[in-house]
Amino acid sequence: MARYHRVEDIIQLALALQVPGPGLCLEEVQQRFGVGRRTAERMREAVERLYPGLTSRKGADGRKYWRLPAGDANGLVSWLPEEFTALDECIRDAEAAGNDGRLRALTGLRDKLRGLAHDPTAEPAPASSRERLDGPGSVLRRAIVHDREVELRVRQHSGGEATRVVHPHGMLGGARPKLVAFDPERE
Repeated sequence: MARYHRVEDIIQLALALQVPGPGLCLEEVQQRFGVGRRTAERMREAVERLYPGLTSRKGADGRKYWRLPAGDANGLVSWLPEEFTALDECIRDAEAAGNDGRLRALTGLRDKLRGLAHDPTAEPAPASSRERLDGPGSVLRRAIVHDREVELRVRQHSGGEATRVVHPHGMLGGARPKLVAFDPERE
């Protein structure tokens, strides 16, 4: 999985750039991801190519800060049923402890996440199952969330079609969304 860590870092950077606040400067990217300045610049450039809405402004400290509008990278976020179960356990613990402030905060968070999730109660399918896809959609999202392989129908330049089994890892948004996946045939 180490060969995909930079893609994961770029996804994490895109999500971090849309958090409320001034945004991130290159030094913060360097610290957060443990990279040098040039790598931080490349990561920011990758996010900029994928998300044309990336903006920059000069901060009071004279450094340049980049930000994505809230929601631009939300398609990269998904929740597993196990994560909702863990959150429900925290809610029960807060209730049992009589911590009303924590209970309200956790309940509000759960409700917001459930509102954003497509089907948080869906059971994951067996890892060996495949689903056919003719285009992006909820099936692809479920395959990513539940770590399932998918069979894609791909149009070739010659006009024909081919099928390819891939292991999807995520989607990168932008003007032309991209599927990030491992193709065992092509390694």
